[in-house]
Amino acid sequence: MHLPLSRFFIVTRVEILARTSECLTVCAHSWFDMKFVSASIVGVVSASKLQALVDEVNSKQNSWTAAVPSKFSDEDDVKNYLGAYLPGDPEYNSPPVRYVDYNVTVPDSFDATEQWPQCTVLSWVRDQSACGCCWAFASASTFEGRACIAGGDDIRCSAEDVCFCSSAGNGCGGGNSAWSWMSSSGVVTGGDYKDTGSDRWCYPFSLPTCAHHMGHATKSYPECPEQNYPSPLCARKCTESS
Repeated sequence: MHLPLSRFFIVTRVEILARTSECLTVCAHSWFDMKFVSASIVGVVSASKLQALVDEVNSKQNSWTAAVPSKFSDEDDVKNYLGAYLPGDPEYNSPPVRYVDYNVTVPDSFDATEQWPQCTVLSWVRDQSACGCCWAFASASTFEGRACIAGGDDIRCSAEDVCFCSSAGNGCGGGNSAWSWMSSSGVVTGGDYKDTGSDRWCYPFSLPTCAHHMGHATKSYPECPEQNYPSPLCARKCTESS
């Protein structure tokens, strides 16, 4: 599905909803090539029913394949990963949305990396490590992409700064869109964990990259730990000399 530029949404969410005391939400974000999958599953998540839940999810769609996660043994294990602020929560903050209609012909195909080849941030794939900070990564990534499209500056924004120094969330414990915070407070530059020591950016991400999916671990890309890392303290200064 192709939409006018004014109607592009940035964050794609893949949601698996289970009837537990809370909802299990898995977040991901992509650029412009929008896909949305939502599967509602009725049932109680328990150690004996995890495989049944996986089988039901896979039977309802074929765009991706679910598998029993090794880190979850029952629903109590899942609750530690449910930190997103939802409408109604006092911490929830949503920036205003402005809709603009254009009388244009929508092309048959569109690739943002071809339209703005100077913006490498549009195709940069980040790794949030074992940390529930998808909200910070999505906020930083969409902000830097829009900034490059508008001004031409191919600058990486610091997910570390957004995740652990902003008031928009609770670090690895979840959060909300940080656009309002970045608009009022600004955000420093920052790259990946592997950029540490390169002196290219001010505040790169401090948690190591890791394999999030079973069977993809290598010596240089080990499996993520069973539990999330604790949130690092905000440094409140550049950790690199650049």
